[in-house]
Amino acid sequence: MRIRPLPPPGRACARMIGAVGTDAFAPMLKDSLARAGVDVSGVAEVPGPSGKALIFLEISGQNRIVVVPDANAFLEPVRVERAVLTLETPRETAVMVQNEIPREAVMVAIRAAHLRGWPTVWNVAHRRRCRLRCFALAK
Repeated sequence: MRIRPLPPPGRACARMIGAVGTDAFAPMLKDSLARAGVDVSGVAEVPGPSGKALIFLEISGQNRIVVVPDANAFLEPVRVERAVLTLETPRETAVMVQNEIPREAVMVAIRAAHLRGWPTVWNVAHRRRCRLRCFALAK
């Protein structure tokens, strides 16, 4: 395992490509990510509410997550592809995607990362039907 120190303040070590709404939560969401060192320049603002995830914990310890995508449902695949293909990043870059954005946006992110030779981490929860060849591209 390789451990690297965090970069100095103002120099992002992660970039988020996604969407927030125009609700009262949007500035708080982006600000909290930025304070944690995440570059939020790839976060679009779309009319309406920001997405939410409600996590219910049962007495047995099992959790259930209800995703309400709202703004994330409007994340355009072409925006995701352009963002991934035009990133100027170090060779240690990896891409992580999850199924809380439209399926086609997930697929183009995986394909674009593959074209750049970057490893991809794909959190497939919540489960949905996906093309097998995209599983092969996610390393």
